[in-house]
Amino acid sequence: MTDAYEIVIDKIQESKLSNTDFDNLTFGKTFTDHMLECTWRDGKWKTAVIKPYGPIMVEPSCKVFHYGQAIFEGMKRLKMMLAMFFFFAQKITGYVSMKVQSV
Repeated sequence: MTDAYEIVIDKIQESKLSNTDFDNLTFGKTFTDHMLECTWRDGKWKTAVIKPYGPIMVEPSCKVFHYGQAIFEGMKRLKMMLAMFFFFAQKITGYVSMKVQSV
């Protein structure tokens, strides 16, 4: 756990708080003035920094990107398999109904 004295605070020049409509907060569109950034290295949390809200740097090999790609590929495969199943199910149903009618 990081002690309070290890947190560096970098305040924003001008807050958006006075311009915020608290009756109409929209998820994904209303953001805070600040964010917390803390690095995990060598099995420990390093110095935490509260800094102005902004872009974050992410490793291209971050698992979240690969997870999303895996889900996308899985959904494509499932869609293809379901389409094939319904195609063959219709063929089998047609074949079975032809056999039943010919009996």
